[in-house]
Amino acid sequence: MPDSDSEAQEKLRALFRKIVLNDTLLRVLDGASDPSDNDDKDFFNLCKIFVKYQKRFYDNIPGLSFEDEGFLIGSPWHGEPLKAKVLFVGSNPNLTRRCWFPRFHKEDGSFTGSFTLGGRKASEYVAVPGSRVKLKNSIDISEAQEFLTQRFQTTKINKKNGYLNAWLVKKDGKSLAGKPGGVSYWRGLYSEMKKFLHDNGPDNEAHAREIMAEVLSAEVVPFGSVDENPLSEPVLRKKGIEDRDKLLAYCWGEFIVPLIEYSAVETVYLVGAIAKRACKEYQRKNSKYVHVNKSGKKIEFVKIGHLSVH
Repeated sequence: MPDSDSEAQEKLRALFRKIVLNDTLLRVLDGASDPSDNDDKDFFNLCKIFVKYQKRFYDNIPGLSFEDEGFLIGSPWHGEPLKAKVLFVGSNPNLTRRCWFPRFHKEDGSFTGSFTLGGRKASEYVAVPGSRVKLKNSIDISEAQEFLTQRFQTTKINKKNGYLNAWLVKKDGKSLAGKPGGVSYWRGLYSEMKKFLHDNGPDNEAHAREIMAEVLSAEVVPFGSVDENPLSEPVLRKKGIEDRDKLLAYCWGEFIVPLIEYSAVETVYLVGAIAKRACKEYQRKNSKYVHVNKSGKKIEFVKIGHLSVH
């Protein structure tokens, strides 16, 4: 029997927690050097790469440290899973220093999920440039989920070029007034969605929000960057992952399959080689599995090489 919205919402909350406070990831953050019996070995090693990168993210930058900035959470999704009809799955790895984005911190010797939006040095409430909105710095995991769920509806949209922006903050945690950073990947989502909807409406902020209400975005491996490069097969080879296909199938099954099952999406765009490979390998290992959403509707897949920005 298809899930009700309330049942799906509970499952989404559990999935968000499973990704953000992933058991394997937390063990690595706490210093584990070897996988446990419950860990997928290659996934454990990939988590080590993510953690190593973030711990060095602020090296040689005066006034910034991993201890103050925290571990930028993965992105289980951007958008509203119970409303969006199209899911874009890619491997966009970008992490941005000094932006308003959920991260968690070490408390009493371990990472337990103490969250902030701007780091420990940020003011408790900071005004968003160009609006009357004030962001609270200290948040909990449900507020982190709400932040990402409402991301496309609360983020400022540049009226000149349609770019959705990530608000940057200074080293002291105060907002960098008037200097939002454009996110080209999101602009690509917007452009592709307009084509999908055969939409010829104006490129203004109000209409852009209507378009982006239909969009859900996720990553095959939802933990940010492994280095300055996209998560690609050459990167995985370089990092010494033993069975790349098995790892991608594992991540698809753990993170993307439940997102599809608990959401309202009807179409999934596979953006780039990694997303295509992950979906293919999961289907190969689970030949009888059929991707369906919370209403039991079979999912249509669309393969594209990249998102074009118009």
